[in-house]
Amino acid sequence: MKFFAVALFVFAFSGRLDALPRAGSDIAEQVKEVVQKVWAYVPEEIGIKDVAFSFPSTLIFGGDFKITDVSISGMKNLDIKTLTFDESTNQLDYEFDLGDVVGVVDYSFTIKGLMKFEHHFVFHSDLRNIKTEGHAVIAMEDGKPKQVSEFKILMTVGETDFDIQGFLNNENISKNLSEFLTKHGAETFDTISPMLSPIVSSFIKIAINIALNMF
Repeated sequence: MKFFAVALFVFAFSGRLDALPRAGSDIAEQVKEVVQKVWAYVPEEIGIKDVAFSFPSTLIFGGDFKITDVSISGMKNLDIKTLTFDESTNQLDYEFDLGDVVGVVDYSFTIKGLMKFEHHFVFHSDLRNIKTEGHAVIAMEDGKPKQVSEFKILMTVGETDFDIQGFLNNENISKNLSEFLTKHGAETFDTISPMLSPIVSSFIKIAINIALNMF
């Protein structure tokens, strides 16, 4: 998810901000327009399905690996709750809702030869009520943005639901892990998110400023 946040802000700031007027309302509206245009290219589902390959078989070793489904869906459901620009401070404040994002991992592999092993793993996650909020302070010159002098992003999750099967080939462990992540996943994410926020924010800020200099 953080990858999409990085891409969104880089494209939004580099794509049109160099042509924006000074008026605060116009800046907010035009950034909103760019965000919506960028997000229109986000597919309903991103992933790979039904990919299989085999290891060369010998008397000692061989095997098969199959990816049934590795995907993320729901990213397209972006709702811009708040997007305002204060021209007295050059600060753009934003709040986006991503709604529900579903992740699926389903793969299996078989090892043959002297060491035999079969494994089928299924991981299904549903992250609900995802919110992204923060701000950007834009250094202006002649009515145009020169660089982002400050950037902050914070992501939170309202609820989580996990269904894990085949973890360590033990269904009891898989069930207990699913229940634990379902119960504590959102709380854990929201605890870790503020710790990661400065790192992610700094990366996005650097990426935006590189893009502004390029375009």
